[in-house]
Amino acid sequence: MKRFFFLLVVLLATVPTYAQQNVAEIAHSMFKAIKTNDIKVIDSRFLDINAAYAVLPKESAGMNLKQKNNTYLKPMHNQFIENFEKIQTHIKEENIAVNRIDLVSYKLEKKKDGQVKTQAMSLFFTYNKKELLLPVSVVEIDEKWYITQILKTDHLFN
Repeated sequence: MKRFFFLLVVLLATVPTYAQQNVAEIAHSMFKAIKTNDIKVIDSRFLDINAAYAVLPKESAGMNLKQKNNTYLKPMHNQFIENFEKIQTHIKEENIAVNRIDLVSYKLEKKKDGQVKTQAMSLFFTYNKKELLLPVSVVEIDEKWYITQILKTDHLFN
């Protein structure tokens, strides 16, 4: 009985830790992608069609997989790529020294209830000794975190 209780405690303790590591990986991957100008680094953390069912609107209920992908995920992914490219254009135009960009921390918006929904995540970083913010949206589905959007790209380094 003691053994069972011990295993239960260990299991319950590791699930939140795994989820936190998972969301931290998104933060670190995002800045690695920005610094290396390699969207593939963060693209693997983008919401995929198999996980997306939990966050798609009710109107998607009668759609097949291809329709759901073309109607919802593909436009969302295209916007994600476009915003990533805007950040890279800004870096190039403003001669931003990417080696001076450092992730400091991240903060998740508090979840109000147990429903699956996207949450804002603030990625705090420094550049030239100024603390700045990159807001993104993320969602947790089955204890795995996915990035869904880059929320702001304007004046990111100002």
